[in-house]
Amino acid sequence: MTMQGARQQKLPNGERVDVIISPSKEEMIHQAARAFVETTRSAAKGNAPVTVGLSGGSTPRELNLLLTDPEGPYFSQVPWDRLHFFWGDERFVPATDPESNFKMAQETLLERLPIRENYHRIITENLTPEQSAQAYQRELQMFFHQKDLRQAPVFDLILLGLGSNAHTASLFPDTPLIELSSPLYEDCWVKSFYVPELNAMIVTLTPKIINAAREVLFLVTGKDKAEALWRVMESDEPPEKCPAKLIHPGAGRLIWSLDSDAASMLTRKAP
Repeated sequence: MTMQGARQQKLPNGERVDVIISPSKEEMIHQAARAFVETTRSAAKGNAPVTVGLSGGSTPRELNLLLTDPEGPYFSQVPWDRLHFFWGDERFVPATDPESNFKMAQETLLERLPIRENYHRIITENLTPEQSAQAYQRELQMFFHQKDLRQAPVFDLILLGLGSNAHTASLFPDTPLIELSSPLYEDCWVKSFYVPELNAMIVTLTPKIINAAREVLFLVTGKDKAEALWRVMESDEPPEKCPAKLIHPGAGRLIWSLDSDAASMLTRKAP
Protein backbone atom coordinates (compact mmCIF):
# COMPACT_ATOMS: atom_id res chain seq x y z
CA MET A 1 0.00 0.00 0.00
CA THR A 2 1.17 3.52 -0.82
CA MET A 3 0.84 6.13 1.87
CA GLN A 4 -0.86 9.36 0.89
CA GLY A 5 0.68 12.63 1.98
CA ALA A 6 4.29 13.76 2.22
CA ARG A 7 7.27 11.60 3.08
CA GLN A 8 10.90 11.10 2.26
CA GLN A 9 11.96 8.13 0.16
CA LYS A 10 15.38 6.59 -0.06
CA LEU A 11 16.40 5.77 -3.63
CA PRO A 12 18.58 2.79 -4.61
CA ASN A 13 21.61 5.12 -4.80
CA GLY A 14 21.06 6.20 -1.18
CA GLU A 15 19.70 9.62 -2.04
CA ARG A 16 16.64 10.85 -0.16
CA VAL A 17 13.95 12.76 -2.02
CA ASP A 18 10.69 14.38 -0.99
CA VAL A 19 7.62 12.50 -2.20
CA ILE A 20 4.15 14.08 -1.99
CA ILE A 21 1.26 11.77 -2.89
CA SER A 22 -2.19 13.23 -3.51
CA PRO A 23 -5.37 11.13 -3.62
CA SER A 24 -6.35 12.36 -7.08
CA LYS A 25 -4.92 14.10 -10.11
CA GLU A 26 -6.95 17.22 -9.37
CA GLU A 27 -5.59 17.50 -5.85
CA MET A 28 -2.08 16.81 -7.10
CA ILE A 29 -2.36 19.76 -9.54
CA HIS A 30 -3.48 21.96 -6.65
CA GLN A 31 -0.59 20.71 -4.52
CA ALA A 32 1.83 21.57 -7.34
CA ALA A 33 0.25 25.02 -7.66
CA ARG A 34 0.76 25.63 -3.94
CA ALA A 35 4.40 24.55 -4.28
CA PHE A 36 4.82 26.89 -7.28
CA VAL A 37 3.41 29.80 -5.29
CA GLU A 38 5.56 29.07 -2.25
CA THR A 39 8.78 28.69 -4.25
CA THR A 40 8.33 31.75 -6.46
CA ARG A 41 7.23 33.98 -3.57
CA SER A 42 10.23 32.89 -1.53
CA ALA A 43 12.60 33.53 -4.44
CA ALA A 44 11.02 36.95 -5.06
CA LYS A 45 12.18 38.13 -1.61
CA GLY A 46 15.59 38.70 -3.18
CA ASN A 47 16.50 41.32 -5.74
CA ALA A 48 17.21 38.99 -8.65
CA PRO A 49 14.62 37.84 -11.22
CA VAL A 50 12.81 34.61 -10.36
CA THR A 51 13.76 31.95 -12.92
CA VAL A 52 11.45 29.07 -13.81
CA GLY A 53 12.12 26.23 -16.25
CA LEU A 54 8.92 25.01 -17.90
CA SER A 55 7.99 21.50 -19.02
CA GLY A 56 5.79 20.19 -21.79
CA GLY A 57 3.08 17.58 -21.30
CA SER A 58 -0.53 17.30 -20.19
CA THR A 59 0.01 17.69 -16.44
CA PRO A 60 2.04 20.93 -16.75
CA ARG A 61 -0.68 22.18 -19.11
CA GLU A 62 -3.27 21.73 -16.37
CA LEU A 63 -0.98 23.38 -13.83
CA ASN A 64 -0.53 26.38 -16.13
CA LEU A 65 -4.27 26.78 -16.56
CA LEU A 66 -4.90 26.56 -12.83
CA LEU A 67 -2.19 29.07 -11.95
CA THR A 68 -3.37 31.61 -14.51
CA ASP A 69 -7.09 31.41 -13.74
CA PRO A 70 -7.87 34.98 -12.58
CA GLU A 71 -10.80 33.66 -10.55
CA GLY A 72 -8.76 30.86 -9.02
CA PRO A 73 -6.97 30.76 -5.66
CA TYR A 74 -3.40 31.12 -6.94
CA PHE A 75 -3.26 33.81 -9.62
CA SER A 76 -3.01 36.77 -7.25
CA GLN A 77 -0.41 35.02 -5.09
CA VAL A 78 2.24 34.60 -7.79
CA PRO A 79 4.76 37.47 -8.30
CA TRP A 80 4.25 37.32 -12.07
CA ASP A 81 6.14 40.54 -12.77
CA ARG A 82 9.31 39.01 -11.25
CA LEU A 83 9.17 35.70 -13.13
CA HIS A 84 11.29 34.83 -16.15
CA PHE A 85 10.35 31.65 -17.99
CA PHE A 86 12.70 29.25 -19.75
CA TRP A 87 12.22 25.81 -21.31
CA GLY A 88 13.79 22.56 -20.22
CA ASP A 89 13.52 21.14 -23.71
CA GLU A 90 11.93 21.68 -27.10
CA ARG A 91 11.23 19.62 -30.17
CA PHE A 92 12.95 21.08 -33.19
CA VAL A 93 9.73 22.34 -34.78
CA PRO A 94 8.39 25.85 -35.47
CA ALA A 95 6.84 27.71 -32.55
CA THR A 96 3.41 27.32 -34.20
CA ASP A 97 3.65 23.53 -34.41
CA PRO A 98 1.26 21.52 -32.18
CA GLU A 99 4.29 19.59 -30.86
CA SER A 100 6.00 22.77 -29.68
CA ASN A 101 6.41 23.09 -25.92
CA PHE A 102 6.55 26.85 -26.39
CA LYS A 103 3.18 26.84 -28.16
CA MET A 104 1.60 24.95 -25.27
CA ALA A 105 3.04 27.36 -22.73
CA GLN A 106 2.04 30.35 -24.81
CA GLU A 107 -1.59 29.21 -24.96
CA THR A 108 -1.93 28.06 -21.35
CA LEU A 109 0.36 30.48 -19.53
CA LEU A 110 1.99 33.40 -21.34
CA GLU A 111 -1.07 34.74 -23.15
CA ARG A 112 -3.04 34.66 -19.90
CA LEU A 113 -0.59 36.81 -17.93
CA PRO A 114 -0.49 40.59 -17.46
CA ILE A 115 3.27 40.50 -18.12
CA ARG A 116 4.12 38.65 -21.33
CA GLU A 117 7.64 39.63 -22.32
CA ASN A 118 9.57 37.80 -19.59
CA TYR A 119 10.19 34.56 -21.47
CA HIS A 120 13.21 33.06 -23.17
CA ARG A 121 12.24 30.39 -25.65
CA ILE A 122 14.41 27.98 -27.60
CA ILE A 123 14.56 29.41 -31.12
CA THR A 124 14.04 26.73 -33.77
CA GLU A 125 13.33 28.84 -36.86
CA ASN A 126 16.05 29.50 -39.46
CA LEU A 127 18.65 27.57 -37.47
CA THR A 128 20.06 24.08 -37.46
CA PRO A 129 19.45 22.05 -34.28
CA GLU A 130 23.06 22.54 -33.22
CA GLN A 131 22.83 26.28 -33.84
CA SER A 132 19.61 26.37 -31.83
CA ALA A 133 21.32 24.70 -28.87
CA GLN A 134 24.29 27.05 -29.09
CA ALA A 135 22.01 30.09 -29.31
CA TYR A 136 20.09 29.01 -26.20
CA GLN A 137 23.29 28.43 -24.30
CA ARG A 138 24.37 31.99 -25.19
CA GLU A 139 20.95 33.26 -24.08
CA LEU A 140 21.44 31.59 -20.71
CA GLN A 141 24.96 32.96 -20.41
CA MET A 142 23.79 36.51 -21.06
CA PHE A 143 20.78 36.31 -18.74
CA PHE A 144 22.66 34.76 -15.83
CA HIS A 145 25.81 36.84 -16.49
CA GLN A 146 27.77 33.62 -16.53
CA LYS A 147 31.03 33.61 -18.48
CA ASP A 148 32.52 30.41 -17.10
CA LEU A 149 30.65 27.52 -18.73
CA ARG A 150 32.03 25.11 -16.16
CA GLN A 151 29.81 26.76 -13.55
CA ALA A 152 26.12 26.13 -14.19
CA PRO A 153 23.46 28.82 -13.86
CA VAL A 154 21.10 28.32 -10.94
CA PHE A 155 17.36 28.27 -11.67
CA ASP A 156 14.96 28.93 -8.81
CA LEU A 157 12.57 26.23 -10.02
CA ILE A 158 12.56 23.65 -12.82
CA LEU A 159 9.38 21.72 -13.57
CA LEU A 160 9.71 18.23 -15.05
CA GLY A 161 7.42 15.45 -16.17
CA LEU A 162 8.04 11.73 -16.52
CA GLY A 163 7.37 9.66 -19.63
CA SER A 164 6.13 6.09 -19.57
CA ASN A 165 9.63 5.09 -20.72
CA ALA A 166 11.19 6.94 -17.75
CA HIS A 167 12.43 9.88 -19.81
CA THR A 168 12.31 13.46 -18.57
CA ALA A 169 12.84 16.73 -20.43
CA SER A 170 14.19 15.36 -23.72
CA LEU A 171 16.54 12.93 -22.02
CA PHE A 172 15.44 9.67 -23.61
CA PRO A 173 16.70 6.11 -23.17
CA ASP A 174 19.50 4.99 -25.48
CA THR A 175 20.46 8.54 -26.50
CA PRO A 176 23.73 10.35 -25.63
CA LEU A 177 22.77 10.79 -21.98
CA ILE A 178 25.77 9.48 -20.12
CA GLU A 179 28.02 11.62 -22.30
CA LEU A 180 26.08 14.68 -21.16
CA SER A 181 26.95 13.87 -17.54
CA SER A 182 30.65 13.26 -18.18
CA PRO A 183 33.55 15.70 -17.63
CA LEU A 184 33.82 16.00 -21.41
CA TYR A 185 30.58 17.99 -21.33
CA GLU A 186 31.21 20.08 -18.22
CA ASP A 187 30.92 23.23 -20.35
CA CYS A 188 27.79 22.05 -22.23
CA TRP A 189 24.52 23.51 -20.95
CA VAL A 190 22.26 22.81 -23.92
CA LYS A 191 22.46 19.94 -26.39
CA SER A 192 20.65 18.86 -29.54
CA PHE A 193 20.41 15.30 -30.81
CA TYR A 194 18.15 12.92 -32.67
CA VAL A 195 15.63 10.84 -30.69
CA PRO A 196 14.68 7.70 -32.65
CA GLU A 197 11.61 7.14 -30.49
CA LEU A 198 10.22 10.52 -31.63
CA ASN A 199 11.76 10.40 -35.09
CA ALA A 200 12.69 14.00 -34.38
CA MET A 201 15.52 16.29 -33.38
CA ILE A 202 15.28 17.86 -29.93
CA VAL A 203 17.03 20.58 -27.97
CA THR A 204 17.37 20.01 -24.22
CA LEU A 205 19.02 21.35 -21.13
CA THR A 206 21.68 18.95 -19.92
CA PRO A 207 21.48 17.19 -16.54
CA LYS A 208 24.26 19.52 -15.35
CA ILE A 209 21.93 22.52 -15.64
CA ILE A 210 18.85 20.82 -14.20
CA ASN A 211 20.83 19.50 -11.24
CA ALA A 212 22.09 22.98 -10.38
CA ALA A 213 18.55 24.27 -9.68
CA ARG A 214 17.46 25.33 -6.21
CA GLU A 215 14.32 23.23 -6.61
CA VAL A 216 13.30 20.55 -9.12
CA LEU A 217 9.64 19.54 -9.08
CA PHE A 218 8.50 16.40 -10.90
CA LEU A 219 4.79 16.25 -11.77
CA VAL A 220 3.57 12.70 -12.39
CA THR A 221 0.00 11.44 -12.72
CA GLY A 222 -1.79 8.33 -13.98
CA LYS A 223 -1.41 4.55 -13.82
CA ASP A 224 0.40 4.62 -17.16
CA LYS A 225 3.33 6.26 -15.33
CA ALA A 226 3.34 3.88 -12.35
CA GLU A 227 5.86 1.40 -13.77
CA ALA A 228 8.19 4.16 -14.97
CA LEU A 229 8.06 5.79 -11.56
CA TRP A 230 8.86 2.48 -9.88
CA ARG A 231 11.81 2.01 -12.23
CA VAL A 232 13.18 5.45 -11.31
CA MET A 233 12.62 5.23 -7.57
CA GLU A 234 13.02 1.56 -6.69
CA SER A 235 14.79 -0.36 -9.44
CA ASP A 236 18.52 -0.77 -10.04
CA GLU A 237 18.28 0.03 -13.76
CA PRO A 238 21.12 2.22 -15.08
CA PRO A 239 20.40 5.84 -16.11
CA GLU A 240 20.91 5.11 -19.81
CA LYS A 241 17.77 2.95 -19.63
CA CYS A 242 16.03 5.09 -17.01
CA PRO A 243 17.04 8.70 -17.75
CA ALA A 244 15.07 10.41 -14.96
CA LYS A 245 17.64 8.88 -12.60
CA LEU A 246 20.10 11.47 -13.90
CA ILE A 247 18.21 14.15 -12.00
CA HIS A 248 19.62 14.62 -8.51
CA PRO A 249 20.22 18.28 -7.57
CA GLY A 250 23.46 18.62 -5.68
CA ALA A 251 22.58 21.54 -3.41
CA GLY A 252 18.91 21.88 -4.29
CA ARG A 253 15.68 20.17 -3.35
CA LEU A 254 14.14 17.37 -5.41
CA ILE A 255 10.39 16.86 -5.03
CA TRP A 256 8.19 14.22 -6.65
CA SER A 257 4.54 15.34 -6.68
CA LEU A 258 2.38 12.32 -7.53
CA ASP A 259 -1.22 11.24 -7.64
CA SER A 260 -2.16 7.90 -6.07
CA ASP A 261 -2.41 6.18 -9.45
CA ALA A 262 1.16 7.09 -10.41
CA ALA A 263 2.40 6.05 -6.97
CA SER A 264 0.49 2.76 -6.91
CA MET A 265 3.58 0.56 -7.46
CA LEU A 266 5.82 2.21 -4.87
CA THR A 267 6.49 0.03 -1.86
CA ARG A 268 9.75 1.13 -0.33
CA LYS A 269 9.49 3.25 2.80
CA ALA A 270 12.18 5.44 4.29
CA PRO A 271 13.94 3.66 7.18
